[in-house]
Amino acid sequence: MYKYGFPFREVKMKMVDGKALPASAFLFVPDPEMPGTWKLPILDDEEEMTAEQLGRAAAALGPGFRGQKVELSAEARKAAAKKLIGLYGKLDKEPPPYLAKMGGG
Repeated sequence: MYKYGFPFREVKMKMVDGKALPASAFLFVPDPEMPGTWKLPILDDEEEMTAEQLGRAAAALGPGFRGQKVELSAEARKAAAKKLIGLYGKLDKEPPPYLAKMGGG
C-alpha cells in the first residue's frame, strides 16, 4: 500500500495497561515485527522515560515486579541489565546494585 507516493508501513504496537506502545517503548525487543516478544516497558503513560518506570523494569529483571520476574535467557538478561544501567545514567540516577551483579556493569 502506498501513501503520499511512498510505501506505507503499519507501525506495530503492543497494548500495556490500556495504552498502545511502539517497540521503542520497550527495553527488550527481539523481533520488532512481533509485539508479543517485546518485554519490559521503559516509558510511562506520557511516553517519557522516568526513574519509576526504569525501576519497574529493573525489578522485573531482578527480584520481581509485583511478584513477576521477566522470562529471558541469561544472555538477554545480562544485555537488558547493561542497557538499563545506561538508561539510568541518562537520567542521572543510580541503578539498583543488583543490575551490576547480573553482569550489566
